[in-house]
Amino acid sequence: MDTEMAFSAELHLLRKEVFEAVEMFCRVQEAHCQVLSRGVPRKGMSLWQDERQQAFERLRHCLDRVAVAGELQADGVFMARLKTLLADVNRGEEKLTRLVGTQRGLLQQQMSEIRRGRKAVKGYGPAAGAAKPRFLSSRT
Repeated sequence: MDTEMAFSAELHLLRKEVFEAVEMFCRVQEAHCQVLSRGVPRKGMSLWQDERQQAFERLRHCLDRVAVAGELQADGVFMARLKTLLADVNRGEEKLTRLVGTQRGLLQQQMSEIRRGRKAVKGYGPAAGAAKPRFLSSRT
């Protein structure tokens, strides 16, 4: 009997961990979407990657444990809720992908403008192959 209770408690804990992992990943997604909707962040992208990686690894680990626990797979209510939450994760990823694509397009446009500006500035310099001005020293 104690083994059954311990097993049941373990499954309950796993359910809780799975839902927390999904919610954490969704919070990370939403935070990143909010920042990207305001424009490209100037710094902190490596922190973003670390944060997303940690949230994803936690979620993956929990889902791997669910895959092994056949009792949870047989729980229709749990699986239906998990399916709904994972659909939310997919929608969040699609939204984030769209925002990244938009910001990437804006950055490419800005880079193109910078390149044209550099070309124009180079046009004001001495012509290629022209003699460089010589400066005389007052010391000689």
